[in-house]
Amino acid sequence: ATGSDWTDVALSLATVAPVTGELPELATWWVDFSQPRPMREKAAGASLQRAPQPDRADAGAPSWTAQGEFTPVYRVAGRVSVPSTNQPRTVLLGRRQMASEVAVRVVPQKGERAWLTAGVTWEGEGALPPGKVSRYRDGAFVGKGRLAAWSPGEARHLAFGLDPRFEVRMRAVSDEASREGLISERKVRTRHYRIAITNRHKRPVDGSLRFRIPVPRDQVIEVEPWFPEAPDREAAGGRKGVYAWERTFRSGEATVIKAGYRLSVPEDKSVPDF
Repeated sequence: ATGSDWTDVALSLATVAPVTGELPELATWWVDFSQPRPMREKAAGASLQRAPQPDRADAGAPSWTAQGEFTPVYRVAGRVSVPSTNQPRTVLLGRRQMASEVAVRVVPQKGERAWLTAGVTWEGEGALPPGKVSRYRDGAFVGKGRLAAWSPGEARHLAFGLDPRFEVRMRAVSDEASREGLISERKVRTRHYRIAITNRHKRPVDGSLRFRIPVPRDQVIEVEPWFPEAPDREAAGGRKGVYAWERTFRSGEATVIKAGYRLSVPEDKSVPDF
């Protein structure tokens, strides 16, 4: 919006505005005692006042930032023209082919389905800026999204929608409430699950399953994991209480993983979703 035409100019783009990703992630599942809701205190002599306004000269004033380690500058190849009509204009910054590893991710506590992912590492010299992304699978358009800023050498798993050739079934094989203890009685909740993942592709596909259990905030809350087959990773995705199993899902076969937990609290205490 300069009010003048830019004709046959060398154009550069500078941006430092990252955005978040989109793959479903399991956050740490904290469990704590239920707390009574505090009563709202009546405000005595409360009044509303207008907040001081910033000086107009400083409010939203644009500024140019010199190129440096933390402010990448992207130079458009060749020369371009930008008219003064203030209409959106798209220019090509560059092209890059990247090798990827196709896999699936199963998060049954977020839905009985498998997400198709592509594991990719950005090997460019500078960071990729954030922006819109169009997703294609086997040449077919499958949707749009946002891509966060991407640093050189950073590996990511990009989501390409659900894989309809995977069947996921999660069933509770045990969901029991009980009590134990002689002197100090405790309430116990035991939940065990059976997760079956069937690959309907004509070839084996690598992938992972993620499962979370509660993480206590108070030492009197006891949580015991139940994993007949040990997970391959703990704190998956950097989140405490989230576990991951890495598997090769063979064509036409069902892979079964069992997981669960045992939660106990004192009789006179309660926790949400007990």
